[in-house]
Amino acid sequence: MKIGIFKPGKTVYFKDNSADYAGWSFEVVKFFYLLKRHGHDVSMLSDNDTYPVVSTDNVFDRVFVFCGVFTDKDKAELDKIYNLSIRIDYIFTDYKLKPHLNMYTDWYTQSPNVYTYCQFEQLVTLDFKFKDTIEESIAKKDDSKYRYYFGGGERGRTNDFFEYVWRPDCTLSGKSTTLGFDNRVGYKEHQSNMKKAKYGIVIADVEYNTVNWLTPRYYENIMNDVISFVDCKYDNAELMIQKDDFRRVSNYLELAEKMNTLDENPVLYRHILEKQRTELTPKMIVGDNIYNHIFKHDS
Repeated sequence: MKIGIFKPGKTVYFKDNSADYAGWSFEVVKFFYLLKRHGHDVSMLSDNDTYPVVSTDNVFDRVFVFCGVFTDKDKAELDKIYNLSIRIDYIFTDYKLKPHLNMYTDWYTQSPNVYTYCQFEQLVTLDFKFKDTIEESIAKKDDSKYRYYFGGGERGRTNDFFEYVWRPDCTLSGKSTTLGFDNRVGYKEHQSNMKKAKYGIVIADVEYNTVNWLTPRYYENIMNDVISFVDCKYDNAELMIQKDDFRRVSNYLELAEKMNTLDENPVLYRHILEKQRTELTPKMIVGDNIYNHIFKHDS
C-alpha cells in the first residue's frame, strides 16, 4: 500500500530530536517505521530531517495526517491531498488540536471515549529494550541527584501542576505562564533526565481527564525505570493502571509519603520496578496493538 504521512507546523526529527522540546517527532517517526515494517511504501509529505519530502500532487492509497497547528501552506497542501488520495485519516494525539471532521475517513485517538481508540499512547514503546538490569538501574538511581522529576508545562492543568510539580524536591523542566518561566529542554535531554530519576508523576489536562485521554508519559516512566505515580483523576477506565494500585495518589502529601516508604523499603521498591517492566508486553513493543486497530479492515 502506498502511504503518505503529513505533520503540519513542525519539522519531524528522525536523527537528532534535541530541538524537539515537546516530543512531537517520536510518534511520527515510530509510526513511519511501523508501517514500513509491514511492507508499505511510506513517504513523508512534510518537513523532516532525513527523507525527501514527496509532493502532495501524488496519489496515495492512504494518508495519515498527524495533529498540529496548520499554517496556510499546510492547509493548501492538505487540500491537494484531499482531492487526490483515496483515504485520509487523522492521528489525533493532542485533544486540544481537534480535526476538521469532514475531511477525514477516521480519527484515531488515545481515548476509549473519543472516535476510534487505537492505543496510540503505546507507540512510544515500539522496539524498546531495557539496556540495564534492575540492579544496574537501581545503582544508577542511587548515584543520581534526581529523586523526583517532571517534564512538562502548566497548560490546562494548573491545579495539579502546583499540587504535584511546583515542590522543592521536584526537578522540573517545563513552562508556567502563571510563574513566568520556561526552562523546557529537548526531547533527548528530557529522556536523559527521566533516566536519572527514581520517581515521577503522571498528570493530565482537566479536559483530558474528562474524556479519559491517555498520554505516553506513564510508559515513558516505565521505560526509564521511574516509579510511575499516577494522579487519581487520570485513566478512570483503568486501561493503564488499576485504581487501587499503590502508585495511585490523590495529592502531593500522599505522593511524598509513598516516596519515603519506597526509599525506606528497597525490597518493595525493587518489586514495583519489576512489576512495571512486565507491563511493557511483547505485543505492545512490536506495535501489533496499534497496527491491528488501524488496519483491521485491510487485507
